[in-house]
Amino acid sequence: MSATKYSTLNKDNANECNSIADEKADAVVDEADNIVKKINDSIENARSVLRFNVYAIAGGFISLTYGAYLYGHSGFGATSMACISLGVAVSVWMMRNNYLIERDVALSIERSVAVNEKGCILARLTDLPSWVFFPETERAEWLNKILKQFWPYVGTYVKEMLKETMEPSIRQSLPSYLQSFRFEKIILGDMPPRIGGVKVYQENVSRNEIIMDLEIRYSGDCNIQVGVKKFKAGIKDLQIYGTMRVVMKPLVKIIPLVGGVTVFFLNRPRIDFNLTNAANVLDLPGLGDILRKAVSEQVAAMMVLPNKFPVQLIQDIPLKSLKFSPPAGVLRLNIAEARDLVKADVGVLGMGKSDPYCIISVGIQEFRTPVIKNTISPKWNFFCEPIIDQFVGQNIDIEVMDEDQSSKDDFLGRYG
Repeated sequence: MSATKYSTLNKDNANECNSIADEKADAVVDEADNIVKKINDSIENARSVLRFNVYAIAGGFISLTYGAYLYGHSGFGATSMACISLGVAVSVWMMRNNYLIERDVALSIERSVAVNEKGCILARLTDLPSWVFFPETERAEWLNKILKQFWPYVGTYVKEMLKETMEPSIRQSLPSYLQSFRFEKIILGDMPPRIGGVKVYQENVSRNEIIMDLEIRYSGDCNIQVGVKKFKAGIKDLQIYGTMRVVMKPLVKIIPLVGGVTVFFLNRPRIDFNLTNAANVLDLPGLGDILRKAVSEQVAAMMVLPNKFPVQLIQDIPLKSLKFSPPAGVLRLNIAEARDLVKADVGVLGMGKSDPYCIISVGIQEFRTPVIKNTISPKWNFFCEPIIDQFVGQNIDIEVMDEDQSSKDDFLGRYG
C-alpha cells in the first residue's frame, strides 16, 4: 500500500472516530440535561412544600392568637387562656412537622449522591466532592467497592462497639432522667459509607510514616432501636460527614510492614439522624437534640483530635506511641468584633436586635465569647489559646449565635 493511500485511510478513520465521539458527547449532554431538570424539579417541589408549611404556621398562629384576644375582651378569660395554649401547641407541632420535612429533603439529596454520584455532580456543582476541586485528591471507587464487599461483615463489630463502649458513655453524658438509655437493636442496612476522595501527603512527612486523608460520607439505611425506661424509639436516616486522617507508622522491614494504624477525625464530623415513633416521648424535638448532642460528644471523645483510635499491628510497638503525640503548637486567637449581623429578636414594633456570641471550635476544644446584649455590631475582644495537633487539615470553626432565654438560640452565621 502506498504512503498516500495509507495517509488517506488514516484521515478517514480519524474523521469517523471524531464523528462517533461527537454523537456520544451530544448524547451524554442530553442525558445530563435531563438529570439536571429532574433533580431541580424535585428540589423546587420540596421548597414549595416548605414555603407552604411556613405560611401555614404563621397563619395558624395569628388566627388562633387573634381569636384568643377576642374571647378575652368578651369576658371569657379562661377560654382565652385555653385558646392561647391551643395556638402555641398547634404552632409547635407545625414547626416540628416543617423541621422533619426539611430534613427529609436533605436526606434525599444525600442519598442521591450515594446512589448516582455522576448525576448529582452534574446537577449541583456547588456540592462536588473534593477530588474535583483539589488535584492532589484522588477518587477511590476501588476502595468503595472493597468497602461494599466488607460491609455485611462489619455489623458484629459495630454492634459490640456501640453496646460496650458507646452506650455507657452516652448514658453518663445524658441528664439523670435519661440515664437508662440503651441500644435495643442495631441493623446497619445495605448501604455502606462512601469515600469521596483520598489524599496522600508527600511533603513534610517523616520517612517512616504514611499519612492520608479520607473524605467520609455516610447516608445509609441503618435501623437502630434505642430505649429509655419503658419508652422506645428508632434511630434512622443516620448521616455522617467528615474528614478522617489515617496515619500508618512506623514503617518496618517485617510483615505487615506497618507497626500500627491510627485513625481520627481532624474536626468534628457532622452527625444527624431522625427519631421515629411519633407517639413516643423520645420524639420531642428537645429530647432529640439532647440525644444528638450526646452521640456527637461521644464520637468526639473517641476519634476527634486530640483523641485518636489506634490499632496495634506489631506487639513490639507500644500502643501509647500510636495514640499520643506531642502537639504541633498553640494558636492565640482574638475574636475582636462583628458588624451588621442579622436582627434575630422580634421587638414590639417589628424586628429588634440580637444578643450575639461566638462559639470557637478547634477539634474537640470549644471556647465561647461573652454575650453582648441588644446589638448587631458586637465588640467582644475575646482571646483564647487552642492547642493545635495538626498544622495541615485542622480547621478553626466559628459560629455566631443569638442567645434566647425562652427558646433555642438562633444561628446567625459561620466561619470555617
